[in-house]
Amino acid sequence: MNLEKMLVLLAKENPIFLGFAGGIILATFNTIGALPVLFFKKTSQKFLDISLGFAAGVMLAASFTSLIIPSIKMGSIFPVIAGIVIGATIVALAIRLFLICILL
Repeated sequence: MNLEKMLVLLAKENPIFLGFAGGIILATFNTIGALPVLFFKKTSQKFLDISLGFAAGVMLAASFTSLIIPSIKMGSIFPVIAGIVIGATIVALAIRLFLICILL
């Protein structure tokens, strides 16, 4: 029996319980993924660059496979493109505001 079927049986399809259980599972995996930070005192710039590149690739793949493609299938492409442009604009503005606050 896989984890999804087990959680559905336990929760009797209660979405609040399923969301809570999924959040606990994701938080556990995030914690396990962050544990190596505690064991390395100094990391090279090359390792940091590779790690950031890998994380960016994972996030891009997740956004395309779980968010963008299903939303295009559910509606039209124009609201999706508008959402991407608005999101990218907000991130760019947040970065500039952050840099301005740092430099002051």
